[in-house]
Amino acid sequence: MLRRVSSEPPGSEALAASRHKKSSASAERDWSSPGLLLGISAALAVVAAISALHRSPPALVRGVASASPSASITPARCPTGTLEDHGVCIPVPAPESRPMDRERIEKHPGRPSDFHGYSLPFADDVDFQIDPTSGGVGFVMSSAHDVVVPALERPVGPATIIALARSKPGYVTLLVETGLVEARPVGASPTPRAARTHHYVVRLDHLRAIPPELEVLQRVEVGQKLGRSAVAEETGQTRVELEIRRIKPAGPEGQELLDLGDELLDPQRSTEVDPRNVLVLHQTDDAQ
Repeated sequence: MLRRVSSEPPGSEALAASRHKKSSASAERDWSSPGLLLGISAALAVVAAISALHRSPPALVRGVASASPSASITPARCPTGTLEDHGVCIPVPAPESRPMDRERIEKHPGRPSDFHGYSLPFADDVDFQIDPTSGGVGFVMSSAHDVVVPALERPVGPATIIALARSKPGYVTLLVETGLVEARPVGASPTPRAARTHHYVVRLDHLRAIPPELEVLQRVEVGQKLGRSAVAEETGQTRVELEIRRIKPAGPEGQELLDLGDELLDPQRSTEVDPRNVLVLHQTDDAQ
């Protein structure tokens, strides 16, 4: 039998194995080198940056801004009642109702324009000129006249004094209830009853010589004297200011209404009314 004779010198195999082991160890040391790892990390960062440049920005969800502030933002299609603000739909509050500088119920088209056609708060016929004031109507006269409780359409009972002042000049504030009168159903009492009543505050200002017997919460009848027109020092003429206001719905009632007095003149509680809408007409000629 022939025996293979190795041509390698004795100990060559051991030497090769030793070299392979050293080479492997050297390779492991090279991969774990800090410099090599740093270089690889830098290369990966560059690749990621280049990839981000070619990637389309994320879609914008309505009401949510893009996660990347530097990315371009697609305008959101915001629903009604919202506005877009930097990619976000912001609810817009409903505009507050702003009261007018002078909330007023103007003259009804069917009522005469000339104040001479109405029952005015004077004891006799007077010659006057109209001077609109910040609250109501001013009657300017050349001489003094007695001022009385005016007659309003469809009154329900007498008026009640809810405030007065005897200063110079003074004033009287009345509360008057009015309403549409309806008959009771057949078979019931024939006594009429009021329906859809309204309460009006009637303010007569610039008075003097208010009778001493008048007092707050006193009931007064139409035509009863409340005082005399006072003289305006700047003109030498007398004037009386008449303001009529209607109490707003869902307001106070009964005794509470009477106790409020001049507070009922507050625009939050009442609305100014053109006096010609509620004063009694004493002639039918329509002087429009």
